[in-house]
Amino acid sequence: MAGVRQRWGMMGALFRALRRPKLPLDTRDSIGAALARNAAAHGGRPALLCEGEMLTWAEFNAQANRAAARLDAAGIRRGDCVALMMENRTAFLSCLLGIAKLGAVAALINTQQRGRVLAHSLSIVDTRALIVGAECAAAIEEVLPELGTLDLQGRLFHVDDTSRVREAREGGSAGVA
Repeated sequence: MAGVRQRWGMMGALFRALRRPKLPLDTRDSIGAALARNAAAHGGRPALLCEGEMLTWAEFNAQANRAAARLDAAGIRRGDCVALMMENRTAFLSCLLGIAKLGAVAALINTQQRGRVLAHSLSIVDTRALIVGAECAAAIEEVLPELGTLDLQGRLFHVDDTSRVREAREGGSAGVA
């Protein structure tokens, strides 16, 4: 009998939580806004350290802003899904925060996926843009023909080892700092 009461107690808590009024999303509460506040307050202090690369709060915020600007120019809007496939490094976090600054949703793609598994992952998230680390570019190029239903024209970006975001185009890449 005690188990039944405990389950009903948990159900009651769940129903109360569901009835609670939803708070409107406020840009002041976003992680992108928190990054901007930290950059303003601690601009020259270290924010990220990864494999010998260090970014200050100001540099971190500037990289995130550049990623957000590239995505915005490509037509990415609040609520759109942006897939991110990149090994761990500072550029990964900069791109992730850039996506958040736009209010878009980041779909983190496992960097070990290849072939049909990767194509499936990209198709189920209904991505409107794709940011790929240089180390994963070959895997993406391999599955692009299988992603016929996804329109990534002008919204496929490569990030090289220098953390530069480049728009992937036929016949090469156009570099953007």
